Amino acid sequence: MRDIRVLSSYLTVIVIYVCLIPALIMLLGPRLDLLIGLPSLLRLPANFVAGAVILAYAWFWIIWSQLFLIRHGKGHPNEILGYELGPLTQQLVIGGPYRYTRNPMAYGLLIFYFVALALLCNATSVLLLFPIACLFEVWYHRRYEEPGLLRRFGTEYMRYRETVPVLLPCFWRSR
Repeated sequence: MRDIRVLSSYLTVIVIYVCLIPALIMLLGPRLDLLIGLPSLLRLPANFVAGAVILAYAWFWIIWSQLFLIRHGKGHPNEILGYELGPLTQQLVIGGPYRYTRNPMAYGLLIFYFVALALLCNATSVLLLFPIACLFEVWYHRRYEEPGLLRRFGTEYMRYRETVPVLLPCFWRSR
């Protein structure tokens, strides 16, 4: 039963985050640019080259954080609005990508959605939404994820929270 729950949680996450959201961005971004008269970001093929490089960077963060969390946290990161989709991590993970940001997976997804996809579909409006998306992610993390992390990991999480930024990585700060 546990394996079915984990598999269904990953399928749900893939459908929403890897299929549905990117499809909407790719479909609506260029149309919004036309509607409000925004210029293209780059000319062909520069937009594809830049988009592909940033796409690889984004997916590096997503995959690295996902694997690190499963291996070292002994659980899965799949939850939406504070509701657990799969068995959550059993240990607080503060190494690997989590030493640079408390949300490396969200960071990678935001780079994927609002920078890589913006370049790939040449949608200036999508890129302009990046700061708003970052602010929303910080609010979401503090509203829905942090309370659960504080309950599960207590003072260990409080110390971690004081030294690592919530979203944008800090590469020069040593812990």
